[in-house]
Amino acid sequence: MPAGSTGLVLRGLRKEPAAIGKWHLGWDWTHKEGKAKTVDNIGFTKRMANGPTDRGFDYFYGLTSPSGPPYLYMVNDMAEKQPNTRFEESGGGLYKIKGGIGHSDWSADGMQPHLADKMLEYLDENKDSDKPFFLYMALTAPHIPLFPSKEFKGKSKTW
Repeated sequence: MPAGSTGLVLRGLRKEPAAIGKWHLGWDWTHKEGKAKTVDNIGFTKRMANGPTDRGFDYFYGLTSPSGPPYLYMVNDMAEKQPNTRFEESGGGLYKIKGGIGHSDWSADGMQPHLADKMLEYLDENKDSDKPFFLYMALTAPHIPLFPSKEFKGKSKTW
């Protein structure tokens, strides 16, 4: 099965597939006309192509890589909020965040709880549905950079 085709297969089985979390199979940002194709020139009011909703998922909430900009969440194929700040490079090694644009409500240590809340919200909204659904939840936690929430920092040995 080609990468990113799970949603298409599930849709064919009359399931309503949703994805929440990290999407690391690529998507195509729409850039501002006449500008270099850099993250600073993404047209965040424009649709993002070739992401989860173009690959069969009926709903997507999440982000691309938590280690690089833009630091914001996507809903289906649009930015949930427009960038309003610039993050400085911070951390190092397994905890490194590259500098760049994002939205001020994004935080490295708040990602996992935020995505978990969105998952619970989705399940609550769909629990009484007559239609079967499939939820693909891809946390960023198993992948570097590592961003433990405040309540978990210092609870285990570091490498």
